[in-house]
Amino acid sequence: MGIARKYLDKKSAAADAAKDYGSMKFIIEHTDDEIKAAYEKMGGISSPQFAGMPHAHNPHAAEDRMAEGHG
Repeated sequence: MGIARKYLDKKSAAADAAKDYGSMKFIIEHTDDEIKAAYEKMGGISSPQFAGMPHAHNPHAAEDRMAEGHG
């Protein structure tokens, strides 16, 4: 059952929330750590920096070319 539908019935919502308190508390306490860990794993493609070369007007031009399969 979806979370929104589970808590839609106002008569039983308080009881359901009390039953799920442990799960909710765990999620709240660990979400920031999980987001931080995922962010640290993320990487990006940076454009090579050549001395004396003209700069691209699009700072993501290298990424766009790679995404299109031209690079």
